[in-house]
Amino acid sequence: MGKATSYLQRQEIIALRKEGYDYGSISQSLSMSFSTARAICQLYKKQGESGLVTHYNNCGKEPVSRTNLIYRASLWLKHLHPLWRMPRIPTKLREAELYAP
Repeated sequence: MGKATSYLQRQEIIALRKEGYDYGSISQSLSMSFSTARAICQLYKKQGESGLVTHYNNCGKEPVSRTNLIYRASLWLKHLHPLWRMPRIPTKLREAELYAP
């Protein structure tokens, strides 16, 4: 997996490109892939300065949603207590303050 490219690195790529360097020499001098240098230049050409903004908020896993947590908890209760049915499982989840319709 590739590593994130900071805003300063992106500006440096654009500055080198404006000086006339090709993608290959830019990628070698900054120790990054050819495709990364080209993609950043293309974004800059298409979107201007806003194309250089990093999107770190898109990195990593999404947090577990509350709905998913309730679902998993209900499955676990059903697994532990196979004779419990519909009215009892939501009651137990409410007691644990996980479920509030």
